Amino acid sequence: MRDFLLHIDFNIENNLYFSPNSKEDEDYHLFLDGIILNKKQLINSYSKKNIDEVFKSQLSENFSFLDKVYGEFNGFFIDFRKKKVLIFINHQATRKVFYTYQKGVFICANSIHKITTKIEENQLKKTVDVNSLYSLLSVGNVLENNTIVNEIKRLHSCEYIEIDLYKKDISIRSYFDLSSINYDENKTLDTFTDEFNEVFKNAISQEYSYDVDKNKKSFSLLSGGLDSRVNIMMARKLGFTINQTMCFSQKDYFDHSISKKIASDFKIPYLFIPFDSIDFVKDIDKLSKENEFLSNFLGSSHFDYALSQVEKINSYTIIHSGQIGDGILGSFVSSKKVNLPNIERLFNSHQLKHKVKNYLENYSEKYEKEELFLLKNLAFNRTLSGSHISESHNTTLVSPFFHPEVMKLALSIPPKYKFNHRFYFYWINKHLPEATKYIWESTLLPPKNTFTKHFGEQILKRIHKYSWLAINRTDKISMVPYEYYFKKNKSLQMHFNAYFENSIDKLDFNQEIKSDVLRLFNDGNFYEKTMILTVLSSLNTLF
Repeated sequence: MRDFLLHIDFNIENNLYFSPNSKEDEDYHLFLDGIILNKKQLINSYSKKNIDEVFKSQLSENFSFLDKVYGEFNGFFIDFRKKKVLIFINHQATRKVFYTYQKGVFICANSIHKITTKIEENQLKKTVDVNSLYSLLSVGNVLENNTIVNEIKRLHSCEYIEIDLYKKDISIRSYFDLSSINYDENKTLDTFTDEFNEVFKNAISQEYSYDVDKNKKSFSLLSGGLDSRVNIMMARKLGFTINQTMCFSQKDYFDHSISKKIASDFKIPYLFIPFDSIDFVKDIDKLSKENEFLSNFLGSSHFDYALSQVEKINSYTIIHSGQIGDGILGSFVSSKKVNLPNIERLFNSHQLKHKVKNYLENYSEKYEKEELFLLKNLAFNRTLSGSHISESHNTTLVSPFFHPEVMKLALSIPPKYKFNHRFYFYWINKHLPEATKYIWESTLLPPKNTFTKHFGEQILKRIHKYSWLAINRTDKISMVPYEYYFKKNKSLQMHFNAYFENSIDKLDFNQEIKSDVLRLFNDGNFYEKTMILTVLSSLNTLF
């Protein structure tokens, strides 16, 4: 990840500063960071020599062009002739862009810490967003385009900033509106299945072709879930070589045993990273900063540790995953009907729910579909924290389910098909039957139909869980049994307590939230403690 900074002071002449500044063109300047997975197709389609020329030719006239770009990217474009600036991100907003606009001064960067530093240098306002703190303490992440600083926002999915230097006008716009996608009630399940298979194949092909074009070996995540296996199995079906897979989990848990079996059967190189300790969560500030203080540092700590154990992980250009597949293909709909958002699905802790309920509902009421609300605020704002972590290891996390055409088609499939994973099962049974030969970690049964899902979740998984709980072996019931290891690790407990004691005074500005945090830290579980430490880390760093 390359850093960038834009600083515009409308109060003075010669008011535009940008970095990096390697002005080679009198008319335009483009900064583009990340990877464009359909780069070859774009270059051919627009008959240009390279991707920079494509961006310059299109962004000078057509901002909606960004909707045609697939990858992990952000950047800015300056048109010196028209005195206009464009700042953009990818569809799922995994490449962050933060900004503030105060007293005629606009500051934008790909790191929130850079913004707060510039705010201080320019003697601008910087206050704590208490609602976002309560969101972190209850949900585990901030919502929408917010940060924990009132005066700093971030670009959300499909957004860009357009600045007219002549008119001193700043606008936040969208190059595509996900809410404009309607459920298509006219298509049959078979039609959706066949169409989805085609766009999914295209997404997989673009991902793995990127490795081939760069002469790099492929590196793919593999677990006991469905999303990672369909990625790998479709890639193989299309003729791509899987050079390395990795699973990270508690040893002998289902994620381990299932992924090991798949790799063995398909004769794919397999690396397993076991969790026999959780000391990797001690680096609170590092992990929180890598998440830009937007979500609980715990969420991506295990991924960070796993990547640190891979020799020369930065030699792999991208990490193939199946992230958010389960969400957009079923788990974000709660029934066969179209439902309004239910904020109950957001909570990781209910202890302070009453403090944040109205705040969350103010956002949920803006949505007509629960699916889109959860996609933006759980998938994009929480699940994809792993994207930030991969960047810190000089590689990039990708998923075919990030592909714009995959997301758009998935969002058009009515709940009557997606509920209870009906569509997901139908698709893989029809087009990837090899994926149904192995049990699914969520149900302990092969993913054949909705009955096996219900029986597995409600009966088998519960029997497994309570059988181990009966003999106090909570280390056997999850991929990473944090609570189990925390209770056994006195050193980690002391580390958490010391960090808390040294930082709690950061909440002196608001005695109500300080009192809530003191009570929650003393009485809360391991996850709740990590949410508190995320809040304190953000205050330590940014204030």
